[in-house]
Amino acid sequence: FSPDRQRLATAGTDGTVRIWSIKAQTVERILHWDQQPQTQPGTAPPAITALTFSPDGQQIAAIARKANFVQVWSVESGTVQHRFQNSGQLGNQLLYNSAGNWLAATSNGQAVSLWRTDTGQRQQVVSSGGAIQQFDLSSTTNRLLTVERERLNLWEPGSHRPIKTLHAPVRLHSATLSPD
Repeated sequence: FSPDRQRLATAGTDGTVRIWSIKAQTVERILHWDQQPQTQPGTAPPAITALTFSPDGQQIAAIARKANFVQVWSVESGTVQHRFQNSGQLGNQLLYNSAGNWLAATSNGQAVSLWRTDTGQRQQVVSSGGAIQQFDLSSTTNRLLTVERERLNLWEPGSHRPIKTLHAPVRLHSATLSPD
């Protein structure tokens, strides 16, 4: 859902992001990963694996299967505004922080890449060597939480080691940070 709850977005296996008007119950815009609909027989666009609206609802970011960049479109115009490059394939989770100045995505299944949205530059890759099941960004401190089997790691931007590690008695699939 968009932050104002007026739109929702869906990710397609056909390489499209559809932006829907909830009130009108119609598709407002179709965004193509490859910019143009596929017209050559036998070529299939990559499936979209993750997407998220920016906190102000003006942009939507997406990851496609086997892609090494995050693509960001303007919701209103449908034009690509940014491509945030990564050194390897991206995964299936993508989040903005609440201020909209950081964008994070899983990378190669064992890391989380963080970009500054104002510059598009990748600022950091955090990894403790384990398979990352899920992650969350703090809404107030810009801290990053990673979930790796029985371990939770809390990171600060710029740190290359977790500032805190918690060990759970069972395997974890998900965790979230409280807003405060």
